[in-house]
Amino acid sequence: MAEPTESRRGELIESAQARWIAALTDLGGRNTLLYYKDRRAGTLDLADADPIALERFLRTGSARLSRLFTDADVRADAIRRVQAIHRKARELLEERGIRAGYLATSMARWDELFLEPAAPVLLRGLTITPTRARHDDFELALDDEEELNPVLVHKLATMYGAAVTSTADLARAAELAEIPGFEILPRQVIGTFTYAKLPMVRDMQAAGELLADSDIVAAIAGDPEAQELLLATDTFPAIDDTPESDYSVLDADSSQRSAIDAVLAGRSLVIHGPPGTGKSQTIANLIAALVARGRKILFVAEKRAAIDAVLSRLKGAGLGDMAIDIHEGTRDRQRIAKDLGTTLDLAAQVAGTADEGPHRRLAERQKRLNQHVTALHEVHEPWGVTAFEVQSALLGIPAEARTPVRLALSERMSREAADRIRDDLREFAHLGGFTLRPRATSWYGAALRTPLDARLAMDMVTQLTTVTLPMLADRLGRACDELGLTPPSSYPAQLAVLELLSGIARTHELFDPAVYGSSPADLAAATGEGAELGLRDRFRLRRQAQALWIGPPKAPREDLHTALVSAAAQLAGWEYLRTKAGLPRLPSGFAELLSLGEQSEQELAALRRYVRIPPDVEPVLAGLAADRDTPWKLPRLYELGVRFDALGLGPLLDGLARREAGPSLAAQVFDHAWYATVLDHIRVRDPRYAAYDGAALDEIAGEFQVDDVRHLAANRTRVRRAWAGRVREAEDRHPLQARVIRKQAAVRRGHLPLRRLLDQAGDVLFALKPCWAMSPLMVSQVLPLARLFDVVIFDEASQVVPADAIPSIMRGHQIVVAGDDRQLPPTNFFRQVGDEEAEDDMDDLVSFGAGFESVLDALRPLLPTCPLTWHYRSRDERLVAFSNTRIYGGALTTFPGVSRDDCLTHVVVSQTPDKGQETSVTAEVDKVVDLILDHASTRPEESLGVIALGLRHAERIDAELRARLTHRPDVEGFFSEDQAEPFFVKNLERVQGDERDAIILSIGYGKHPDGRMRYQWGPLLRDGGERRLNVAATRAKRRLTLVSSFSSHDVDPDRLTKAGARLLADYLTYAGSGGTAADASGRDDLDPFQADVRDQLAALGISVVPQYGVGGYRVDFAATHPDDPSQMILAIETDGTSYRASRSVRDRDRLRKEHLERLGWSFHRVWSTNWFHNPQAELAKLRTAYAQALARTPTKPPDPTPHPPATTDLVPRPPTPLDRDP
Repeated sequence: MAEPTESRRGELIESAQARWIAALTDLGGRNTLLYYKDRRAGTLDLADADPIALERFLRTGSARLSRLFTDADVRADAIRRVQAIHRKARELLEERGIRAGYLATSMARWDELFLEPAAPVLLRGLTITPTRARHDDFELALDDEEELNPVLVHKLATMYGAAVTSTADLARAAELAEIPGFEILPRQVIGTFTYAKLPMVRDMQAAGELLADSDIVAAIAGDPEAQELLLATDTFPAIDDTPESDYSVLDADSSQRSAIDAVLAGRSLVIHGPPGTGKSQTIANLIAALVARGRKILFVAEKRAAIDAVLSRLKGAGLGDMAIDIHEGTRDRQRIAKDLGTTLDLAAQVAGTADEGPHRRLAERQKRLNQHVTALHEVHEPWGVTAFEVQSALLGIPAEARTPVRLALSERMSREAADRIRDDLREFAHLGGFTLRPRATSWYGAALRTPLDARLAMDMVTQLTTVTLPMLADRLGRACDELGLTPPSSYPAQLAVLELLSGIARTHELFDPAVYGSSPADLAAATGEGAELGLRDRFRLRRQAQALWIGPPKAPREDLHTALVSAAAQLAGWEYLRTKAGLPRLPSGFAELLSLGEQSEQELAALRRYVRIPPDVEPVLAGLAADRDTPWKLPRLYELGVRFDALGLGPLLDGLARREAGPSLAAQVFDHAWYATVLDHIRVRDPRYAAYDGAALDEIAGEFQVDDVRHLAANRTRVRRAWAGRVREAEDRHPLQARVIRKQAAVRRGHLPLRRLLDQAGDVLFALKPCWAMSPLMVSQVLPLARLFDVVIFDEASQVVPADAIPSIMRGHQIVVAGDDRQLPPTNFFRQVGDEEAEDDMDDLVSFGAGFESVLDALRPLLPTCPLTWHYRSRDERLVAFSNTRIYGGALTTFPGVSRDDCLTHVVVSQTPDKGQETSVTAEVDKVVDLILDHASTRPEESLGVIALGLRHAERIDAELRARLTHRPDVEGFFSEDQAEPFFVKNLERVQGDERDAIILSIGYGKHPDGRMRYQWGPLLRDGGERRLNVAATRAKRRLTLVSSFSSHDVDPDRLTKAGARLLADYLTYAGSGGTAADASGRDDLDPFQADVRDQLAALGISVVPQYGVGGYRVDFAATHPDDPSQMILAIETDGTSYRASRSVRDRDRLRKEHLERLGWSFHRVWSTNWFHNPQAELAKLRTAYAQALARTPTKPPDPTPHPPATTDLVPRPPTPLDRDP
């Protein structure tokens, strides 16, 4: 199966190779090296030049343009043309690293169908330098050597088989090849010409084996096995924070470190770098780390700015000598040779041994800070809480709920169990468990264990109170009326009457009813001892008693006596109750009455099994009957009480009962007891917790910050020492190669081309310069066809088409592609080289419909992606908030500025009714130039750039500015091109990679002369238009001014069908609002710790805005200036959630603090553990920090005039687009 697989891979690569070669080959009518045409601008014919001045120019190689032409009109025309040539040449140099300015001598012509060939024969490099910022004259400097037009040679060879080796045999070769109508005309013209792609074509044609051997090339070509191989590494190593493994020479946040570590682990990957996320710094750190490990790096970027951004950082770190910069080609061989010789000498001077002390100190402080954050935020089982959460929860509990009780914790009281207990206590309190008292309900103490018990008890109460006892009272009352007795008024009295009647009934069974009239007391005395009676009386009374006895015959005298005693007592009771005359007797229906009495006693006995009932049952029964809720609660209260006892909560419940706690207090008291007990256990378990007080943590963090900065400096020495060691080793192994390099550095002329020098001294050259920086177009011109590099790094890869990238990719083992697929797609400059007259701006773009894509688009599905997430560019996050929300979905970590001053303004100009302003409004041009000159006058220390959506609009702004500078010599120095960040005017396609302090973004496109909107917004109407606007909107560091002839109120959303156009309409609204987002700052969802900090600060009179910011990162508390609430002076951060979420100590304890300070903040850290254990000490430090921040804050001068609105459009603004879903 191996052979078919290899065959399939080979076929895919060959097919892709053919496509790439076809994409690179340009022999058509737009190639100015084959089909030159004189233009209204962009070319300059020297036929009208002064012959003597021209001869001197050709001989000496330098001339002032104005001195070449004596006629004023001709000279003015020449200056206008050279302005266009200089602009295009500079553009190509900055964007592609191509020196395209040439003096072309002689013009070859021949006959072709449909086309008119006109090919320059000899090309001599030309450097054009403006003499002043107004560009009204130029210095012209020619290279020493001229060369035969290689594209002409290639065309004649491929189309006609003509073998041309030199200028002398050109005509003869054409004659032998029978090229129809071939002739050479004498001409000398200046223009922009490029043949940069021709070496790439030849390179690709000869690269079959190298292409076939590259898995990345095969994956791009479509080979599934190669794609699986690349995707198999879609994991990233954990960040290694140890100083020994970190070779960063510049600050690197955790997202940058993650990307660097992945590359160092051998992974090819995509680094997704949105605007301002430190992509260039990441690449610089990556190059330094690779150099330290002995790797060879090819760093590729089309734009000069991207190369400079990385190399300037390496130079700033003292590592610039390790890179060779040939982005602009190898014409200046002397400079290159001298640099190589100087670097060789420098490497010999690097010595010394590494001092490991700083690394040890840094590692120790890292360890302590990591221990602190781990101890604070590590989850402790079985409770499932962190120490920070415990502290925060305890701080949130009110003083009245705090308790000294501690709980007997076990696995049964996990966080989930605690939640259930808390809920149970709330329920217990809601059921009255802590407020239930004997005086509160007759059901107090009732033994109702189940709901069934409750129902039975309530049924009994109902039966007694509504049936049995009322019936008994009624029947007994009627009986008393019948008998002439006083009706009983209570249940005990009812029982007494029933007992009396029952006794009478028993007496009637034993005696004749007349017994009650026979003085039963005397009879009882006679049948007893009868000591007080005489013998005769006693005998008589005994006989009388015997006569009245109707009970069992021959009853013992004792029984007779007892019965008579009872009868006497019954008579006494009767007499007590009697209301009318009559002896004791039974009422009618006595048996039924007696049964009713027995029933009531039985029912009460059954109820007493559940409830304690006193003899006087009516009040209790009335209370029981009136309270229908409590009995239903009692079974649940009993169930909860049993559970609480099993959990050992008795002391806690006793305290709650004494306080008659309600649901809220009960839950809070339990929380305090539970959290306090957990914290006690954590302190026993984890000695890291609270190991350092606030002062110690401040000291450790401060020492870490100092040591970490020293570590970066030490790393520069480490990298330099490792590099120098390899240089000396290579020089020792290859002394002849080193001699060649030294000789080249010493000679004044006749230097070897870099490619030949590489062939002769490659080992020492790569040791000396392990990093090679160049544009994709230079790779094929300079480097031999071999896999020379360990790692190939692309920057701004979204603008590199795959065909341009393949020559670089095939020369490396590992690929890193850095870029942002939400920014500019590739731009095809070579279709328009030298053509300044294109009327359609969109002709300058690669058509996605034609199948073009960037190398970033090609590799992102094939390689793991590591995103950079911290945004550093904008000093006010409102400058990037729109893109962060609408383009990046809020993925960027942005940092708020200290002031709410206008960093984003929208200026709306009035368009005049003149015609021809559809692509460039004249009033807008004038306003932009006004703003430029005002900036140059009032803010010369801030860099400035102007971005126009369309090319024509950019050219008009530039021309108007140069014209006005004639009358403004006072600001001309601001426009010098030798500054670190020189002023520019660029169209939208050219600004990726640029950044300036201030940006003026000019729309340019206008309305119809009658005022109707046109909605013809050039590049924004194409696919990917939103990406272009994203680039333009994210170039500013301090402020951005949007200039247009219409506002968002002029735009009809229903007319917008393209994403770029819709985004522009939203951006107009956003800029018009000054960049205010609806969710900007002031969130109130604070944890109890943060709420406590806020409240304590408020008590001190310090006003703070919690969670201050717009993006994903918020300052925990922003303290405001007491006299100006819009100005923030102190960032107060805790060691809470955002602190824990940081992926490295450097992120947490240095980078975030330092970046906020760079933005103008003072910074103070509140350590939560110290705040919890010693709040007054932390509060005192905070008060001091605020006072110091206030003292450092400059006082604003009073503003006598009101601030102007953010836009000149005074129509009420609609909601900001950040309120809408992207």
